[in-house]
Amino acid sequence: MPETVEYVEEENYILVRSFGETCIEDWKGSLEKIRELHSATGNKRVLIDVREQTTAPDTLDIFEFGEGLPMGIRFAIVAAEITKPEQYFLETVGQNRAKSIRLFDNYEEAIEWFKL
Repeated sequence: MPETVEYVEEENYILVRSFGETCIEDWKGSLEKIRELHSATGNKRVLIDVREQTTAPDTLDIFEFGEGLPMGIRFAIVAAEITKPEQYFLETVGQNRAKSIRLFDNYEEAIEWFKL
């Protein structure tokens, strides 16, 4: 699986690292792990690092995935140029459905957004 999901206790957020070629099943698997960690820790902040991701799911899959993001969890995505259009689309889908999701160019901006 080209994604890892872990709870970063000292910083109090869930970290997802995505790399290489990903498909919607990878994203769904990571979301399930996020839900489990959220349930276990009560954490509502997820930092998703996709800077090493080389592919993303197709548009329809991203649309459906964005619709299904859970409410009450903040998703900060740090993206590189290669998959930024797909991540931007995910951000738009989520925000249009009142989900707390935002795209960033670096970790520092994402962490600062968590503090707001």
